[in-house]
Amino acid sequence: MSIETWKKLSLAEQLGNIGSEFHRWQNTKSEKSFEETLNLLDMTIKNQSKSGTLAELTRLREVICDLATGSKFYQITSSNLDNYFLGFALLARK
Repeated sequence: MSIETWKKLSLAEQLGNIGSEFHRWQNTKSEKSFEETLNLLDMTIKNQSKSGTLAELTRLREVICDLATGSKFYQITSSNLDNYFLGFALLARK
């Protein structure tokens, strides 16, 4: 997806899409899905100017990378993140 198209989506839509790709990565353990998850998240981060949102998004990136490396520093499971993303997906559908 192009950055121009991505910018037109609401934050809830963006996070819902990131969640979908994250879920795909969790099911397949595909490197491509992991990279796409981070790519979509990075595009979202680049478009944020609100410091509160930016801080949460950058922490989310850290948590996802923590899951990928298996370090368990944040003690977050993929199920926790699926639930986090689900709320945004539902909000985007309204």
